[in-house]
Amino acid sequence: MASRPHRSRARLCAAALALWAAAVLALTLGSGLAALVCGAPLARHAANWRPFVSIINQLRWGTRAQIWRQLGGNLLLFFPFGLLAPSVWPRLRRFVPALLCAAAGSAAIEGAQYFLGRMTDVDDLLLNTAGAALGWLCWFLFCRGRR
Repeated sequence: MASRPHRSRARLCAAALALWAAAVLALTLGSGLAALVCGAPLARHAANWRPFVSIINQLRWGTRAQIWRQLGGNLLLFFPFGLLAPSVWPRLRRFVPALLCAAAGSAAIEGAQYFLGRMTDVDDLLLNTAGAALGWLCWFLFCRGRR
């Protein structure tokens, strides 16, 4: 009987993770996928492959709202993954595998954005991964003992 609450918590976390993944895909790839399905021409590829350039430019020239939307949004985008994934997949209860998985997911999204004609930015990958690390740290501090 003791494992029943654990299983239901893991299922709840898995459902939340699935909803998060659907929302992230819709948010990050939605317009590009819609254009592809409708046969619309894709925009030209745009990319920043130099780490920290976009972050520095945002901090230097962006308004407070732009900074929060761009930098804060990318940090928060993968925070749920870091918080929920360790409860669903035991292998992700270790920091490095969780971080590598988050980085791979973010890289896949950035790669898809590039081929769909959207802006691709290595800083988005860095911020998404940092957000997942913050989420994992919260899981480690507050949820780890509730397995």
